[in-house]
Amino acid sequence: MLIHTAWKGWTMLKKYNWIAEEITKFPPPGVRDEIDLLTLRETILETANTPRQLSPAAEFFLASMLVQSSPSPRLSLPVPDPKVMKRIIEEIAPFFQTAKSIYCNHSPLPFELTLEHPKEEVVQAVHKMRLEEAMNPVIASLYKPGMIAAQRADSEFLHRSHLRVAKKHIEPYPNPEFDQVLAFLKECFLSQDHQIVLVPHNWSYHENLHREKALQYFSAFFDHVLLSVVDETAEVTFLTVY
Repeated sequence: MLIHTAWKGWTMLKKYNWIAEEITKFPPPGVRDEIDLLTLRETILETANTPRQLSPAAEFFLASMLVQSSPSPRLSLPVPDPKVMKRIIEEIAPFFQTAKSIYCNHSPLPFELTLEHPKEEVVQAVHKMRLEEAMNPVIASLYKPGMIAAQRADSEFLHRSHLRVAKKHIEPYPNPEFDQVLAFLKECFLSQDHQIVLVPHNWSYHENLHREKALQYFSAFFDHVLLSVVDETAEVTFLTVY
């Protein structure tokens, strides 16, 4: 949950015409059942052989993981209903070495699926897609390779301003292939969290940011599009839509 009630960065960040206003509060998160840590249990899942082609959802999550170069890549996805669980197992899990179901409170449905260590051939395939510019344009826009200042160890102490995008100044970017990813994100996150929080990589707040394909795409589908920007560095750390 991202909430900052103080506003002190507006004088440091220029207000472009495609920014409507500053935001001091985010919508309240969805209510989830309390997790009894004593009842937590996990089960290793058997997944299918690696498909010959990445699904759009797998491409999205793998691109977000691999651009960060984490030594222990891991993806945790909530499971609000059996339909979402089925999609994760069929469309995303086969591209990972390990898949686990995490249960709590004696529920027959896991509350989370954890996927660990993308398969080596999958990692190479994603890197090749990026090099050959074959990655979906929305995904390539959202997750750009390169170092960003906000990832420094002291980034948690930097102040962030939250800016609402003026949708009327954003040119829509339709992408039918990414519509499948958006449908999954809505099923997975909106039902419980009431918002989708994306973490763009290597985005900087500047005059032409409104031309990023990811920002153009999401602005066409949501009433509220918010950018979280580090005041001192102009790094965009979150893109929140609801």
